[in-house]
Amino acid sequence: MAFDDKLRQIFDKLEKTSRSDLQRQIRSLARLVADALQNDAWRIVSARTDKSLLAAATEACRLARILDATGYLEDKVLRSETSLTIDLRLKSDLKSVQDQIEYMFETKDAPNRGFVYIAWCARPEEYWYIGKAKNDGRLNLTSHGKLAHATAHATQLSLIFPSQSREEILAGVEAAVIAVVESHTGNLPKLNDRRERVIENNGAEELRLLSNFLGSIAADLHRKRLKTAV
Repeated sequence: MAFDDKLRQIFDKLEKTSRSDLQRQIRSLARLVADALQNDAWRIVSARTDKSLLAAATEACRLARILDATGYLEDKVLRSETSLTIDLRLKSDLKSVQDQIEYMFETKDAPNRGFVYIAWCARPEEYWYIGKAKNDGRLNLTSHGKLAHATAHATQLSLIFPSQSREEILAGVEAAVIAVVESHTGNLPKLNDRRERVIENNGAEELRLLSNFLGSIAADLHRKRLKTAV
């Protein structure tokens, strides 16, 4: 399977379920706040101290991060007319694969710009390593530590060329792919030892709207108190 097809499969599932689940968590947070107001517990309750609020807020942040990742991938990769994904079948003879990569760049079959790479297997579905590179010189299959290790196990190497290859966009796409893979499989790629910072997008906007709503309530109450005091 081409990685572009796999990514779209993951995207379609995660975007729909995460958006629905985030709305559910936001409603749960709203109910918890409403309950605190009704029984006057708002004086002592906060998202840092109340277990129910903390759990709901933590889950909302997790879901928002997934939506940030899917939104960023949609903007920079999936809906972009200038993005491109190239798949290479990894063979035991890595030298021939390395020659094929270099040939692609020399003949302009691959764009002369930065990319994000994914070493993975389609069956069984496994993700070994995800990284980014400014050019093909970074993609040395025989000497680049984790990538070399990954290609000893992976069967495919996929290169994503986003709509633009500025460093911040490459980092954003790399982080987003890692995030959706982790959410899809339940684990980070085998040789990625940390999450990367996902750039704010659709999920952050949902949380911002919730924050503005709760803040507006507090502001309205404060204004009413001032008017009553006059």
